[in-house]
Amino acid sequence: MNYSVIGNDSPDDDNGLIDESLHTILQDVKLLFEPENGDVEIAEDDKYLKCFQEFKEDYKNSMKIYLENSKTFEKKREMTNAIVGFSLTMAKKTDGKYVSRIKDLVNEFVESEKLEELKKDLENSEMNIRKLFKISSLTNYLSMNNEYYCFICLERGIDTMIEPCGHVICESCSKGAIQQCPFCRANISSFKKLIIA
Repeated sequence: MNYSVIGNDSPDDDNGLIDESLHTILQDVKLLFEPENGDVEIAEDDKYLKCFQEFKEDYKNSMKIYLENSKTFEKKREMTNAIVGFSLTMAKKTDGKYVSRIKDLVNEFVESEKLEELKKDLENSEMNIRKLFKISSLTNYLSMNNEYYCFICLERGIDTMIEPCGHVICESCSKGAIQQCPFCRANISSFKKLIIA
């Protein structure tokens, strides 16, 4: 008869030896409680996959809108600074003679350039991005591989750091025409290659 030794956590006879067939049965029972590490197939019509794909598409569209609004807002800010500088200089040099006309000009500029609407659009798109970013951060708790994704596209891993704020994005998104960090709106001075080992 064949005998084999089984680990300390298994029942054994007085001598530490058990019948091989009993050993096989005990091993099979033990395997019932061990998780299988096989690859998981996800059907294209899986409800969770669809939800994630919809979320990802909403996030990307919202980020695109936010970046466009931010870029437009910065251009308008430059124009506004020029108008304000001109108005102050003109008011000082003419001893206030044209103040009422300057006020009218500034008010017309604000109205025609829709600065108040633009500010609301930027604030709304920023709040939407922050909400979606907060929701996406919940997936960090689910990541078993400890992978970090670019918060702009949610497609590629992070490999580029924004200077000076330190937020991280992917290289592809850093090559876009962004002058401000989409997360904290800090002016970008440069991008640094990030190596995660």
